[in-house]
Amino acid sequence: YTIKQNLFFPSKILNNSTVFFTDEENDIKKYVQKPFLAVFDVFPIYADLYIGFSSHNDYIHSASKQNIDFHEIFFRDLLDIAKKHNLQLVLKPKRNDPRITGQYKKLLVDMEKKKDLIILPYGISPYKVVDASYATVVQPFTSVGFYQEKNKNIIFYDPLSKLHITHSERKNTDLVSGKQNLNKWFDNLKKRSWKSIVFDI
Repeated sequence: YTIKQNLFFPSKILNNSTVFFTDEENDIKKYVQKPFLAVFDVFPIYADLYIGFSSHNDYIHSASKQNIDFHEIFFRDLLDIAKKHNLQLVLKPKRNDPRITGQYKKLLVDMEKKKDLIILPYGISPYKVVDASYATVVQPFTSVGFYQEKNKNIIFYDPLSKLHITHSERKNTDLVSGKQNLNKWFDNLKKRSWKSIVFDI
């Protein structure tokens, strides 16, 4: 069935671009002053505060590491890439969730204190951040990774090299596995001379 076949009252269907459901900030330059690598994570939460399983949990625990170990590797790899290409590392958190582990909060705070990471406000639209970024790296397989309306330089990154690059969960977004391939992806991006819509590079 199509949508039109299931409408029983006069309606007009509009084919529109992505709607910014949350957007409380207007100017990214208020927080970031240079070309940046945007990061979208899946924050770890206390296991005793939730019940359930997902492909994400299976992936994290496949390395036989604690959640914080995975995130340390994830952010370390991205920080190395950002420094190599003279980019600011910028995290757009999803929400302020009381279930987020203390270890993870400490990791982010420590990076922020060292000026290795800028943490944007929760309320800013993730789509606006993607559009303004030089490139965006997303932890598998959170939904913002599927947004490619203006900026096509977006990937899922698997620092554990556990996922096959044709994994079905990636849909039409490239999946980069391992730091060596992440370096290659950014080197190729540099050769294409991509321009941010906000910053010159």
